[in-house]
Amino acid sequence: MGSVKLSIAIDGPSGAGKSTIARAVAKALGYLYVDTGAMYRAIGLYASENGLLEDDCAGLIPRLGDIVLNLAYVDGFQHIYLNERDISDAI
Repeated sequence: MGSVKLSIAIDGPSGAGKSTIARAVAKALGYLYVDTGAMYRAIGLYASENGLLEDDCAGLIPRLGDIVLNLAYVDGFQHIYLNERDISDAI
């Protein structure tokens, strides 16, 4: 039998504490916490920096292949990299 991969998603309104709970659960279970909200914000930053309007999906879609996102933990904090540039503070 192959290994089991488990993903846990927490949904709810903004400000409800989803990220706080997710970080605590991931730490307790020894899992990697992935901040998907940061990933969305990174794409938004890319679009903004490349002159795309917020509703310009037709302009963004062909450029998605140019975007590389990476997550890394530095001194216990998750950082997000957009095309090898740490944008954690920018988003």
